[in-house]
Amino acid sequence: METVSLLFDDVGEFLGELSTREGAVQHAMLTRVGEERLGDHFAAWQTQGVPIGERRISFRDTRCFFAIHDWLRCMKMELYPTTAILLECWQIIASHPLAAQERCEVFRSLRGASSQEIAAWRLQLDDLVKRDAHASIH
Repeated sequence: METVSLLFDDVGEFLGELSTREGAVQHAMLTRVGEERLGDHFAAWQTQGVPIGERRISFRDTRCFFAIHDWLRCMKMELYPTTAILLECWQIIASHPLAAQERCEVFRSLRGASSQEIAAWRLQLDDLVKRDAHASIH
């Protein structure tokens, strides 16, 4: 099963997504800021592997997610695995005019919520989108 993880820096700026299957990297997508800060690293990792001490872990290795996660934490960045409903919530949150740190804090709060709370948040976010769409028509 594929897992999408969201990447944030230490001030909550969204830097991109990492898709993995059983820990092996399937796809990486960086934002403009993520590309500026991490693009060279990700490009090197695709051909040389992710550095872990004296070794390098291939993107196709099932330990790659953990290698990237550890490297990012050393760089004061976070990689958060999501579920399908959390990813849907994030996409709605990211489309609204909030500061980067506010978006990140809402996402972090959702990660700690129960599945029932997340479902309730999802319904509220859907209502917000509908209100925004209605407001833009009128």
